[in-house]
Amino acid sequence: MTRSNQSGKLRSYPASLCTVCRDLRGQDLIEYALMAGAVALACAAAAPHIGGSFSAIFSKIGSALIAQGG
Repeated sequence: MTRSNQSGKLRSYPASLCTVCRDLRGQDLIEYALMAGAVALACAAAAPHIGGSFSAIFSKIGSALIAQGG
């Protein structure tokens, strides 16, 4: 199996696949995207639990302020 590239030369598919595998130019971008996705997923998973805690804390603060006449 062969294909033609822009210069008109024929290359085999396995050779072009090896070239793609060795090309590391986009590697950093993909790693950062995966890491950002993992952080976003962790934040989304923790948000309901943290939200309840913050609500309770602010309720206590509000009750204390009302009790102090504030």
